Amino acid sequence: MKIVYYYHEKRCGKEALAWAKNELTCGMIVNGIVKNIRKFGAFVDIGGGVAGLLHIEDISVSRIKSPEERFFVGQKIKVMIKSIDKENNRIVLSHKELLGNWEDNIQDFQEKMIVERYSKRGRSI
Repeated sequence: MKIVYYYHEKRCGKEALAWAKNELTCGMIVNGIVKNIRKFGAFVDIGGGVAGLLHIEDISVSRIKSPEERFFVGQKIKVMIKSIDKENNRIVLSHKELLGNWEDNIQDFQEKMIVERYSKRGRSI
């Protein structure tokens, strides 16, 4: 069973709750801000205090040990609504579906190409 963050009237406004319950649909892509990071995933605010869980397995197409390998608190990201449980006020998010698959991404690289990665801890090659 996945742990999911729930939206609640005390944590977000009534307009945001109405938006979440009536406007959000599975598969919808929305902007969000990473609000909290835990070992099992990241909590992302998708608007008006409405937040969902971005589970660690839904962050990247490759295996990661911690969500901090990809995100930091305050980072703006795009996420896809994976599931909505309106009865229990829960939203599950995904990021890896927005990254494409290996075949799509391999076309961006050439043999012997040097790939640089930047993170909040600095540059690595």
